[in-house]
Amino acid sequence: MSIEIIPFHVGLMPAAAELLARRHARDRQALPLLPARFENTRNAQAAVREVWNKPHTTGTAALRDGRLVGYLLGEARFDTLRGRHIWMHLAGHALADDAPSSLYAELYAAAGPAWLRLGAFDHYIKITATDAAALDVWFDLTFGKEQAHAFLSLNGALPERVAVPGVVIRRATEADRDAFVDEMSPILRQHMSGPPVWGVALPEAVGSMREGFADLLTDATALVWLAEAEGETEAGRVLGYQVYFPASPADDDLTISISERTALLEVAATRPDARGRGIGRALAAAGLADAAAGGYTVCVADWRTTNIEGNRFWLGVGFRPAVYRLTRKVDPRIAWATF
Repeated sequence: MSIEIIPFHVGLMPAAAELLARRHARDRQALPLLPARFENTRNAQAAVREVWNKPHTTGTAALRDGRLVGYLLGEARFDTLRGRHIWMHLAGHALADDAPSSLYAELYAAAGPAWLRLGAFDHYIKITATDAAALDVWFDLTFGKEQAHAFLSLNGALPERVAVPGVVIRRATEADRDAFVDEMSPILRQHMSGPPVWGVALPEAVGSMREGFADLLTDATALVWLAEAEGETEAGRVLGYQVYFPASPADDDLTISISERTALLEVAATRPDARGRGIGRALAAAGLADAAAGGYTVCVADWRTTNIEGNRFWLGVGFRPAVYRLTRKVDPRIAWATF
């Protein structure tokens, strides 16, 4: 039986929802912390529709004897940081139970030319971390890991609270504004621009970053935890921070549930000269215990896989990757080197 690849259209939405619901059910067998609600076809269809209705979204579908056996949707985005690029959401693709993972390559090959005509040469896709066969296909297409999106259950054992000599862990207040904005906001940005992450933070974004840090201290939903030095030499010096929020569920994000209370670890950093003392773990122990006490059942976090220290730390705390963001850069010279 041959496979026919066609452009995706709205009439395929119900069948795509069936594929997504079944894929999500398979994913939950390995990742039970994923929200159950997307196993329901109606919720899965809302997720597919949310992706399909994003501006500049196109895609492809695979039919076998008239039956949908796979689809792939890509949203074209145009911004200053990433330029012209394609975003393939977790709800933007799925294959039938009896379809080979290699079908992803066929769908991508058919979808890609339209994206390149837009000048979108950077492609991103989210893939479930436990789907080894699908990951292998995308790796063969020269995609590589860029970001880990991870879970930690707050119903089980949490990081043990351990006192760090000369350090007090406490909630931030508005009185911490100057130190938090001036001293804490640059730490992660500077770390991420270093090797081997080499993540770009544009100078023109620094002002908005500082404003965002200031807003955290007045946001009633933000839980900002600080590590502060005590003693004669460094008393009052802020050494690190972690920020937690109630996660905002969205139909196109299959990792956050509406029915469960999910905490989001938004941002965290420790001064370079204070690392290795257990400050990050002490902050995480306090923040996660507080979230659990507040009725949250799951905490989600994400980090660059090239961030060696961050990757090691968050895995050590107990977070487990549920989804990877992969990326590929197509040589833009293909726009004219087609002879």
